[in-house]
Amino acid sequence: MPLFAGLSEAAWEAFRDGMLRRIFFPGEQLLSPLAKNNDLVLLARGAVSIDIAGRTIRVERRGESLRGLSQREGMEMDMISPDDALHPAVFGDVEFLGLNEERVSSIKADAECHCWLLSRSTLTKAFNAPETDSLLWDLGRLVTEPGRVAFAKLRVLNIFDEAGCSQEFLQYLQDHFEPRIYLQGKTICDFELPAGTRVMHIVTNGVASTLSEDERLRTLSANTTFGMMAALGIPPRPERVKKVLAVEHSSCQLLHQAVVVRALELFPDQRMKVLMLSNGGQETDAQDLIGRIQESPFFCNTHPDFVRELANSAVDRIFMPGDLVVNEGESGNSMFVLLNGSADVYVSDKKNQDKGHDKKAEAKKIKNMIRVGHLAAGAIAGELAMLGISQTRSASIQAGAGHDHPGPFSGRAAAL
Repeated sequence: MPLFAGLSEAAWEAFRDGMLRRIFFPGEQLLSPLAKNNDLVLLARGAVSIDIAGRTIRVERRGESLRGLSQREGMEMDMISPDDALHPAVFGDVEFLGLNEERVSSIKADAECHCWLLSRSTLTKAFNAPETDSLLWDLGRLVTEPGRVAFAKLRVLNIFDEAGCSQEFLQYLQDHFEPRIYLQGKTICDFELPAGTRVMHIVTNGVASTLSEDERLRTLSANTTFGMMAALGIPPRPERVKKVLAVEHSSCQLLHQAVVVRALELFPDQRMKVLMLSNGGQETDAQDLIGRIQESPFFCNTHPDFVRELANSAVDRIFMPGDLVVNEGESGNSMFVLLNGSADVYVSDKKNQDKGHDKKAEAKKIKNMIRVGHLAAGAIAGELAMLGISQTRSASIQAGAGHDHPGPFSGRAAAL
């Protein structure tokens, strides 16, 4: 496999003596941020999820037979090349090589996993072998001063700092960057895949290059930042770039959109600031809101002045995945216009109501309700309550919590 290409026979002897074979079953942890070990885990067959801050950032698998695979709905498997599929997936390499002291991610088995484990002491024996292996030597040069990495992170987070986000919010993001190693020739980021528009990257060591739509190459040196978050309204950078490739062995720091979403859950007072950031520092365009209201069958024949007045009284709101926008059975007098993101509509199970269950209490438990609809950007909900036709909400609406769109759902509410 590429990570160990060119190892000397003496180093291989040390690896063979210290290598362990393990089987992990679904739900078991291969690596944990709490465990103080520097083991290198090679996944030969199976499927795992990589989590940071309690959010799955990607899923990787190897082998054709994946007994017990319990892939979560909407989560996309990492796209790998046919050549990479022939080699084990590598986890814990950053800590194994001493590039990072504390692990921020956890690796959990989603299926029966067949792995090899190498300890840090095994690496020491390999370095003490008569021949020094060029690959391990090159990877060792990727070690970067902690102060330099911290400065690079702060520079990336400047976009949130300028939006007025709190220091606690910024510190949480800074503590949850994912360090990764990319070997020479490997793809660091593919902007043509959904995952490529959900991550900020910092090249902390090594050299990368961009492949643009016109097939031109552009070199990116250390401390270069690229890639933003489409769900926050921030397009990928640099423009017209299809991929970013590692020209030489490189180390990067990644900030995942899922981590930002988790931070917004923990710091709800920062949501409006991030919403303003996604809208370019301004409130949502009134004309866009007016257009969406006029497209609704309920308001399509309404006088333009009325629609304009309605839009002027609207209030910006942001909802995180899993948040309830409205709750069935509760009173309400506002309607909601979905500007981006998605939401699902739920109603109580009539069978439970027939058994004497309290409708209002049952409405608070989405898992006991039936999904009857899906709302996309531009949808309007709650018109009956706003117009006084209905005094209570006839359904519950929950902000989309699927992994296919892990970014924030934002809506604008006109309360009359």
